[in-house]
Amino acid sequence: MEINEIEFKYLKQFILGGRAEIVVKNTRSGNHITYKILKSKTNDIAYQIKHLKIYLGTYYSNINAFTYTPNKIVQDSKEFKVIVKLIDFMFVQERLPIDVVVLSTGRCSVCNRTLKDPEYIKIGIGKYCLTQI
Repeated sequence: MEINEIEFKYLKQFILGGRAEIVVKNTRSGNHITYKILKSKTNDIAYQIKHLKIYLGTYYSNINAFTYTPNKIVQDSKEFKVIVKLIDFMFVQERLPIDVVVLSTGRCSVCNRTLKDPEYIKIGIGKYCLTQI
């Protein structure tokens, strides 16, 4: 699995693609957490966030705003706090936290196919899928 940094200007589109798998990495410590952000099949603005198959909560979003409904069992976990902080920085403060990068696994966040073109690897979305969103 090839890990690639997603350019910030494409990060919202990437995360809201529907099948995003992201790695949130602290560049200072080297620690990282992997998440899957899956678009709901029944609600166009709902995204389920998972970490290692553990449901963390549902995130309701369009490209400009968000609300979050946590899974109460995990709301005190480090994994939950990291993703909430990341989303807050991205959507409210329009930047990433210092020392944090978001990486993709090299698969399109819309159709989940392996990306081969370096231009689209930086975006995290394939050429065709990018024209559809």
